[in-house]
Amino acid sequence: MSGYITSRVLYALGIICFALAAADFFRERHGAFAIEQTPLFYCLFGFAVYVAVIFIAKGLRRLTLRPEDFYGAEATDQEDERMAGTEEARNA
Repeated sequence: MSGYITSRVLYALGIICFALAAADFFRERHGAFAIEQTPLFYCLFGFAVYVAVIFIAKGLRRLTLRPEDFYGAEATDQEDERMAGTEEARNA
């Protein structure tokens, strides 16, 4: 049932996007710059910015990524995996 609903929502979203893109050809534009007079400018610009944000985030991830053992054994949220789920771990 979940896949059915997801596909219906995506189908509806596609129809809405297509209708809005088609409507862009029939409206009067009052942009401040000449490029804003181009049909579908805001669609293409928005998609380009979306892609740019994704690539910038991937680059920032490489800069800020820490190794798995960065905090060492003294980390307060570290769990002993050998005891996880055992009775001793629940009583500790």
